[in-house]
Amino acid sequence: MSADVHHSLVIPPSEVDASRLLSWWSYLVPKPGRVLGLSPFGDWFLEQANGAIWRLDVLDGSFDEIAPSAEAFLTALDTDAAQDDWLQAGTVRALEREGQLRRPSQCYTYVVHPRLGAPVDTSNIQLGDLGAWQLFCSQLHPQLDAVPERAQITRLDCDADGRLTVEWRMDS
Repeated sequence: MSADVHHSLVIPPSEVDASRLLSWWSYLVPKPGRVLGLSPFGDWFLEQANGAIWRLDVLDGSFDEIAPSAEAFLTALDTDAAQDDWLQAGTVRALEREGQLRRPSQCYTYVVHPRLGAPVDTSNIQLGDLGAWQLFCSQLHPQLDAVPERAQITRLDCDADGRLTVEWRMDS
């Protein structure tokens, strides 16, 4: 694949208020480094002080090194495997064929988050506000991580300020 293909999929840092959005992830990413861009699903690509590139995956709430340098990252993005893994290129192209074309400040989101048991497939994907998706996911992961193993999620609630509350109960 050409460099133009992956560049068309990467959300440029200029499209987002990175300091505000990344502040919501401070429990996972205390020192974000330089923002290289975001995936169409809102995952962050961040260059750390040592030059390594890390990915903040908003779908599973993880922060992992994906390349030892920006050069290695950009080289990897020229492969189909990285485009599919990091950018979900095939899924994005399918959504675009269906008419779901991303605009600035938007990303692809899940109607029901897969951590709540929904499928990771195009029938569960929609365009949404990038900031709202970041706020939702940044709050969802730590709350779900704190839910006991055999508990049942009974409700998600969001107040006017965007604070998410996950309610659960233990099955008898």
